[in-house]
Amino acid sequence: MYYRLIFSVFILSVFSSCSFKIAEKKIENSKLILNDIAHEKFNDNYKVNYNHTGEFAIVMKREKKFTDLFPDLKYFVFSLNSKSIIIEDSLKAGNVYWENDYFLKAFEREQLAKSYIYEYSFDVKNKVYKLN
Repeated sequence: MYYRLIFSVFILSVFSSCSFKIAEKKIENSKLILNDIAHEKFNDNYKVNYNHTGEFAIVMKREKKFTDLFPDLKYFVFSLNSKSIIIEDSLKAGNVYWENDYFLKAFEREQLAKSYIYEYSFDVKNKVYKLN
């Protein structure tokens, strides 16, 4: 009786370990694809910011002209599950960040303005914009 229980626990631990390693390999593969796309779009000068669940990543690059007070921003959001770009945009003197696990917030402003001239949220899971 105890042997069956011990054997069952052993089998479960082996299978869960294997499935964890397979999931880990898929994530590693997705991150390699993400880095290839980021390098193709932005060369080496980019930053990756993952959401808390690790399912999506904002990949961004800032470009500042000598005359600009704030740098412009180019970015895209990559889904590690589907291995594809969900959204891509560029913002003048702007920024983008994770508002929560599945919503990003982006804004754009004029170089000398203190308030935003354009602001939106984007639901990366359902691919829906919300203008603020």
